[in-house]
Amino acid sequence: MLSKESNPIERIILCRPVVDCGQSIGFLPGTADEKVGPYLQPLFDELAYYFRAEDINGMMASKTIQIVPLSMMRGRTFNNSFVILDEAQNATKDELRMLLTRFGQQSKMVLAGDSSQSDMPGRDFDWVTSAVSRIPAVGVSRLGFEDIVREKLVGEIIIALDEADYAPKATNDFAEYGTNTEEETDDY
Repeated sequence: MLSKESNPIERIILCRPVVDCGQSIGFLPGTADEKVGPYLQPLFDELAYYFRAEDINGMMASKTIQIVPLSMMRGRTFNNSFVILDEAQNATKDELRMLLTRFGQQSKMVLAGDSSQSDMPGRDFDWVTSAVSRIPAVGVSRLGFEDIVREKLVGEIIIALDEADYAPKATNDFAEYGTNTEEETDDY
């Protein structure tokens, strides 16, 4: 657990934007937690990699760890907190501005995102990294393919997809298929 004597951090806030991959799943019935649960599930999956379920439940019950959608951050101030925004590239400028202005005393904040993986209109993660990198107390880290921790194959897939995006498009040799380029005759 977090010790007040050795560390001013009292809670960890994990958040991410509530956006789909361009395929809306429509109206979701249920409570607010049930509606945003599928969007926040990747954060729970990651916690489960490091902690036992009963430890996660205990930390969440004591509010030592809080998992919340980015859109629910308005009006909060994060003192003595470690805040992590996952999938930051899918946040809007307004959401990023709102989150960054929640920063409180004795806190740390990490915005984790990959600009190359955002296909959402109105999202510009490079804008925020460029802006905050001019502040001396803020650090910006850029990671490359060698930093991928999922599986080596993921790096190879990303390189192949990027190369395919920029490769010249093949011409269609069969564009004239079905058309008669010679003069038609009445010879049947």
